[in-house]
Amino acid sequence: MPPEPYSLTRIFHPIGQGAFYSETHRIGDGPKITVVYDCGSKTCKPKIKESIDEYLQDNRVTILFISHFHSDHCNGIDFLNPKYIVLPMLSEYEKVLLWIENTLNESELDMNYERTLRDRFPESRFIFVRKINDEDEGESEPLNLENFPGENIASGTPLRIGHTSSWDYIPVNPKLDPALIKEFKQRLAGKNIDYAKLCAFDYAYFNTCKEELQKIYREIRSPNEYYMAVYSGPGIPYHDFWERTLRYWNESCFSFTHIGWYPQRGDGPFCGCLYLGDLNLKEKGNAKSKILKKIYSLLPATVFDCLSTIQVPHHGSFKNFNNALLSWYDKSRDSWNPWYAPMLYVISAGDPSPYHHPSPRVLEKLVHHRIVTQQPESRLVESFRFF
Repeated sequence: MPPEPYSLTRIFHPIGQGAFYSETHRIGDGPKITVVYDCGSKTCKPKIKESIDEYLQDNRVTILFISHFHSDHCNGIDFLNPKYIVLPMLSEYEKVLLWIENTLNESELDMNYERTLRDRFPESRFIFVRKINDEDEGESEPLNLENFPGENIASGTPLRIGHTSSWDYIPVNPKLDPALIKEFKQRLAGKNIDYAKLCAFDYAYFNTCKEELQKIYREIRSPNEYYMAVYSGPGIPYHDFWERTLRYWNESCFSFTHIGWYPQRGDGPFCGCLYLGDLNLKEKGNAKSKILKKIYSLLPATVFDCLSTIQVPHHGSFKNFNNALLSWYDKSRDSWNPWYAPMLYVISAGDPSPYHHPSPRVLEKLVHHRIVTQQPESRLVESFRFF
C-alpha cells in the first residue's frame, strides 16, 4: 500500500550571487518539515533575512545542509535555528584552506569550524558526512535522524526525518584530488612553512606566514573542492498518484498530473533534485566527471526514475562545468547515457554577477534552464502533491 499522501514545495530563492534552496514537506494540514540547502549571498546579504522570514514565518528549520563555508553559501545561516545541521567532514588540508579563505574574507569560518558552529548553534544536533571511500557502494539502509544517536555518517547514507518517511536526503562528500594536496604541501615546503603546525591550529604561527599562504592559495589550481552534494528524492514505495507544478517569473509555465506506478524511466515520478553547491566537475579534455560518476554510483537505482532537477554548480561557471551533467551514468553498465537527462537545470547568480556568471558557454548547453537572481520575480517554485 502506498505511503500516506503529502505535499512538497521546493523553492530556489532570489538572493542574488549566492544560494538559498528550501523544501517543505507537509501531510494535509499537519506540521511542516522544512529542509534548507545552503543559505548565503555575496551581493544581497540584507535580502537573506527578508527571504528567510517570508519563507519560514514561525516554523523552525528541521535540517540545514551546508555544502561548504564560503560566505555566499552560508553567511545567512545565523538567521536560521535548525534542529539538525548536516555538513561535510573536512580533512586537515581543507581546514588549512578554510583558514586562508577566512583571512581573504571568502569564508565565514576558520579552520576550527566545528567549534565555531557549535558555539553558534548550541541547540542543534550536528551530523558530519565522511569522505567517499573507494569501498562505498551506496544502497545503504535509510537512517531516521530522530533515532540516530551518532554524529558521523558515510557518504551515500539516505537520511529521513519525521513524516518524510518516504522521502530521502542523500549527502555525498567527494574525495579530494590527491594531486592538489601534494602540490600544496610542496609549495609550503618551498617556503619553509611547517604544515604540521598549521594542522595543529597554531594561530600565532599561521599569522607569521599568512601572506605567503595567501599567495600559495591563489596560485594552486582549483583550490576549493570541498563541496557536499545532496540528492533529494522519493523513497520506496512510490505514490500511486502525483502532480507537479512549476512556477517561474510569476507564471505557471509547466504543470502536469501523472497517474499510475513507475516501472521505467519514461513513467517516473520526476520530482528528485540534485544540489551540487560549487562542486568542481571539470576534467582534462572532454573526459566525463569522475566526481559526478561517483555521486551517481552512490545513489540508489530509483534515482534513475526520479531525477528531474539539477542545481548547476558554482553559479553556472564554465570552469566547474562538465558535459556529464547532460546525461545519466548507468552504473549497471558503467556507461553514460545521453538519452536520459534531467528535465530542468537551475542556476543562482547575481544580476549582474560580479564574476560574470553564468557563462554563456554553459547556457548554450542547457536546453531547459532557469536563472534565479535577486529579482523577486525570478523565484522558482516546484510544487508536488502525492496522493
